[in-house]
Amino acid sequence: MKRDVIDSKIIGSAGYDPLTQVVELEFKTTMGVGTVEKVTQEEWNEFLSSKSKGTHWNRYWKRSKPFSYTRTHKDAR
Repeated sequence: MKRDVIDSKIIGSAGYDPLTQVVELEFKTTMGVGTVEKVTQEEWNEFLSSKSKGTHWNRYWKRSKPFSYTRTHKDAR
């Protein structure tokens, strides 16, 4: 899935596939990629137009949508 860079303190890039209703979020803070399922086009549009993408993720998707996470880079610490 193609992800586009977004303006967010915690999310580096995001992409959406309307056919599968899946969102991919690349997290700056943990250096991993999360997959959010069952996201409608309307919900994706709301995310894109939200003032804070990180707040939107935490408030609307984190606990209410099926989510999986994969660490893609080794922690630099």
